[in-house]
Amino acid sequence: MKKYRLSFAAHTEHKPEHPERTGYRHGRGMDFDVYYQVWPNRPALLATIHMQEKRAPSSLDWKPWIKEFSCD
Repeated sequence: MKKYRLSFAAHTEHKPEHPERTGYRHGRGMDFDVYYQVWPNRPALLATIHMQEKRAPSSLDWKPWIKEFSCD
C-alpha cells in the first residue's frame, strides 16, 4: 500500500492517481496535514471503512476520496 501526506492547502487541489481505491484522513491535534493511503483494490478499501463503522466514530477514520462510495 502506498502512503503519503500533503499539507491541507495541497490537499484541496490534489487528484490521486487511483481515486477509486484511495482513502484519506486528517492529522491529529495541531497536525493539519492530510494523510493518504492507496489500497491494492476497491474491496480492500471498502472493507477497511466497513470495519471502522462497526466501532465508535473517530476523527482518525479513513474516508474514501470518492464520496459516492457506499459500503452496502
